[in-house]
Amino acid sequence: MKLSYWGSRLELFSDALTSVRLQDAQIVDLVVPGSERPVESPPPGAARDAPTVILSARRFDIADTRGSIEATMLGHFVNSILLRCSPVDRSLEIYRSWAAQSGVLMTAFDPKGVAWLAVADLVEAIPLVAAQTESRRGQAFDVTGPERVPMDVLAESLSCELGSPVVAETLDAQLLRGLLVRGGLEQAVAKWLVSHQLESSDSRLPATSPVLARILGRQPSSVLSRDTSKGVKHA
Repeated sequence: MKLSYWGSRLELFSDALTSVRLQDAQIVDLVVPGSERPVESPPPGAARDAPTVILSARRFDIADTRGSIEATMLGHFVNSILLRCSPVDRSLEIYRSWAAQSGVLMTAFDPKGVAWLAVADLVEAIPLVAAQTESRRGQAFDVTGPERVPMDVLAESLSCELGSPVVAETLDAQLLRGLLVRGGLEQAVAKWLVSHQLESSDSRLPATSPVLARILGRQPSSVLSRDTSKGVKHA
């Protein structure tokens, strides 16, 4: 009895792999951070008939290349559910590091921000979703944290955590890509990161989704500490 993972973010789901007891359930993760090339075909070795939770990125335009890939995956895996997820809280660490160095939270996120998703909540939800793949096969859901966090609020929380002022600054996508490359990021990584920020904070998206709360049977975790002296929580 096992939960298998297929993808490039194994470290995010290691807890689920050791704690879950489901017969031959699996995660197929389509998100490849830092790469312009998405997963294009079912991973070799992944069981076609096993309960399968497919992970992808939340965005407004799902009639894109990834949308076609998502449809292919849902058609390939007999009992599968697709979760399109908001940015996960683990990625906050890189923004914290940049803010600590410069005092500026420079991103291409819409100033209204995103509903950051706690990895711990996603890990908890996956076996619950996998148990429903037969009854909900082929369905797709948006999964977010409980609140959209405006970028200035995130900057304020980082200020509290770091003990020094941090201001949020929204940059043009091309300008930000150039700054990231000059700062040492590879071109492909910078391009992916900026695109991910833009699409995940698209103002046409609903602020949040109620799906995760329904799966967990409770309110999802917030990435913002209610004690502002503690700043941003990290999973």
